[in-house]
Amino acid sequence: MTELHMYLAYLTAWTIYQLWSIHRWIQSESKEEKAENAGHALQEVLNFISPKAVAGLAMSGIIFTGAADVLGILLVKGFIRDPQWLDTLLVGLVCVSIIMGIRSAIEAYRIVLSASNSRQPDLFLVRHERLFKKGRMNLEVIVNRILHILYAGFAIYTIVILLQALHIL
Repeated sequence: MTELHMYLAYLTAWTIYQLWSIHRWIQSESKEEKAENAGHALQEVLNFISPKAVAGLAMSGIIFTGAADVLGILLVKGFIRDPQWLDTLLVGLVCVSIIMGIRSAIEAYRIVLSASNSRQPDLFLVRHERLFKKGRMNLEVIVNRILHILYAGFAIYTIVILLQALHIL
């Protein structure tokens, strides 16, 4: 397996993750149902692990997905160099991805730790969804959705470039 094949495998997996993230937003399940299900799962996990460990694991998962996004954009940047404005846009996307990853990780740690320390995590998470995510769209949510759409588009474009380089297309 050559280096280009490994890049192709990573970008394919990353693209599938991005498309899955976009599909997940389109599903009709309400935010309260998602929060309640997450709370029930959290309650089950808390029977075996401490609240700080659960919050640390949630933060580690968010950091891992953020790092995967940064690595994916850097791979795309390695294969798309022609227009200078696109190169600058990709560097900007890397910076935004790092900021969003750190911000999301801190927020996940705070919410999961608070829910873990409450007596009923499912009710805490439902109440959090109702109080803080009610009504209008949050700018952070909009930016996150746009990022996933851009990631998917750039990844698919780069996959086509890799397939051409490998003489498959």
